[in-house]
Amino acid sequence: MNSRVRKTLRSQLKILAWTIGAILSLLVLIIVLIRLPAVHNRLVGEAEKYLENTLQTKVDIGGLYINFPKTIELTDFYLEDTAGDTLVAFEALNLDTDLWALLNNTIEINTLRLDHAVGKLERPEGSEYFNYQFIINAFASPDTTTSTAESKAWNFNIEDIRLGPIEFTMIDAQAGMNIH
Repeated sequence: MNSRVRKTLRSQLKILAWTIGAILSLLVLIIVLIRLPAVHNRLVGEAEKYLENTLQTKVDIGGLYINFPKTIELTDFYLEDTAGDTLVAFEALNLDTDLWALLNNTIEINTLRLDHAVGKLERPEGSEYFNYQFIINAFASPDTTTSTAESKAWNFNIEDIRLGPIEFTMIDAQAGMNIH
């Protein structure tokens, strides 16, 4: 091999090494930033703003803690229905998950823990919809056409579910059913 080819090969390898190093450094920086409380607070603020604008109702998120790629904790969550009543509230929702499994179309939850939760579902007499219908409407796609493209099925793997004290109420005046 002559010296000109060696120089070209050496410079290409240096560029490749710098590119790989930059990508790895960027990933490490993102993982470190995700763990900072200031980043969590910013994510909480943006999530609250997005949900309140989309749902047109009150949403409070006390805290979000992400320990990438394993655990996610959401604390002091509150969501109102359109009448201003509590729809869902909880003190803590902890997920011990494998986020890397998402790359393989798998939702893998090792442990799901829900503590001190309140849920209130209501359907007034004469209505076909429950008080959570506004959430479905807000996130439903306006496109009603069906796709013929094949997609890989998602797999779900849930190992352990732990539910703390939960207060659940469902009042279905249309069907005449009350569950407490």
